[in-house]
Amino acid sequence: MILGIDIGTTTTKGAIVNYDGALLSSVSIPTPRPISSRLGVYEHNATVHWWENLCCLMRALGGVAPNLLRNVEWVSISALWPTFLPADESGTALCNALLYNDKRAASILEELDPNQTHFPEGYEWPPRILWLKRHLPHIWQQAKKYFTAHSYLTFRLTGNYVVDHHTAQALGFQYSPLSNKWNNAVVEEFGLSNELLPSVSAPSEVAGYLKKEVATLLGLREGIPVLVGTGDTFASMLSAGLVDAHDVMLYYGTVGLIVSLKSECSKSVLENTGTYDTENIKWLGSMPWLGRRFEWAAELLGFKNIDAALTASPIESGHDLAVGFEVLRDSNHRAFLMSEELSITGMDYTSRSSDVFASVVLYTAHVVADILKYMPSRQRRLLSAGGLTQNRRFLQLISEISGTQQLVCNDCCSAIGTAFFVFDGRRARMLSSIQEERIAKATVISATLP
Repeated sequence: MILGIDIGTTTTKGAIVNYDGALLSSVSIPTPRPISSRLGVYEHNATVHWWENLCCLMRALGGVAPNLLRNVEWVSISALWPTFLPADESGTALCNALLYNDKRAASILEELDPNQTHFPEGYEWPPRILWLKRHLPHIWQQAKKYFTAHSYLTFRLTGNYVVDHHTAQALGFQYSPLSNKWNNAVVEEFGLSNELLPSVSAPSEVAGYLKKEVATLLGLREGIPVLVGTGDTFASMLSAGLVDAHDVMLYYGTVGLIVSLKSECSKSVLENTGTYDTENIKWLGSMPWLGRRFEWAAELLGFKNIDAALTASPIESGHDLAVGFEVLRDSNHRAFLMSEELSITGMDYTSRSSDVFASVVLYTAHVVADILKYMPSRQRRLLSAGGLTQNRRFLQLISEISGTQQLVCNDCCSAIGTAFFVFDGRRARMLSSIQEERIAKATVISATLP
């Protein structure tokens, strides 16, 4: 049996899967909200948000499936990415981790790369390391390791310092999968050495083996292999069944993503390695409001949850779309944090909450439709994944407005996808056969309301 764990921005999930790819047991618990003292500052405390949250998850899983947990033979972890955590030689965090949406290195990013050629996403590590050197020099001097969320947890479980090649290619050091090396010139430019950066392996490779004291704490057997793991997006791609070039994944995570594959060659690579060819992944779009942040928006606007917001906000596919990028402001602190991305043309703080929420939903659906309409007609099988897929009413609205049918695996989550890294053609069944079975059983969200 395989244990897949995912530490998300809003939810932490655990899933036990057998060697046929069937889900045997799963639990989820909320991830504590990010720490934010002001706009543009978003942090996690590695102990509280990652390690203690993992321990809480294991206690919950042990409560519902103690026998299964004792028989787990593999562990694989995915997590929100990319994060940035400086640590000392022992792996102890020196400060809170900067999340993917933390903006404190923005001015340095503009200074280093004004055209966003080398650091296009803004979360790459070199600008953040330079920010650390300028603003927290004592931490920069002590830092001997740098972690993402999943590499930190893998280190805690095994004592080995390693990260997956998907994440490595996103960190900004021009990692080459062909040579399996960081670019020395870029690494040295930012005052580092290769020894300070983790080794790199495929997510499906073994990072190390579960330490005795950790196994006792988590209710697992000592010495079982722990995979390298990866970021939650890639795990969700596996869970959703994204293996063919004609498929598109719509990821309803905390941040929404639309992803496809460039060619069919990815399937054979996936079969042989248990992971994706990074160069074959095509990022079609990113939308802050496609995922769990809808829940935060509903709460901000005074609704109990998304369902209450949808009930109060009648939305039809024929509604005119009037959405742009002006800031909705509120004197409430949480609202101020949300104002960075909640932006509605023609609306302000005095607008009706229901109108604001309706416009956000309409905007999201139309962006999905605009991205998909530029794709060849055969590339229209839409595989949906992420936490918000549990709200089928919301999915139905997105399908109706965008005019696109969605396929949702009923147990689709990144924790299951993380477990699937074991299925690399060497250890168990071929992954594609498992994914095809899952898609055949998927729930269809049609583009026509019943």
